[in-house]
Amino acid sequence: MTAVRKASYLLLGCVFAFILAYLIPEQIDRREFTQAVITYSENPTPQNAAALEAQRRENERIHLKDSAAIGLVLILVAYGIWGLRKLAMRLASRRGSSRMGD
Repeated sequence: MTAVRKASYLLLGCVFAFILAYLIPEQIDRREFTQAVITYSENPTPQNAAALEAQRRENERIHLKDSAAIGLVLILVAYGIWGLRKLAMRLASRRGSSRMGD
């Protein structure tokens, strides 16, 4: 398998892991967001709406960063399992071939 093909599989795996991690709901509890919600609910002015929207965007940025980190962990675990599986198969095939020579 060529290096380009391996890299494309890795990139594809990263994309799928990020999408999977992004779809996991996340509860982000920030004091600033809570304060913006309370302020807007008590006084729904355009300025308070803009402040609330800014806090929503910050929550979305946090969710994106967390999703990227979780996706990276998923990729590392998946490739670790794959590597261990390949190693176990290689060791099993060596053990089987050494027993045939006995």
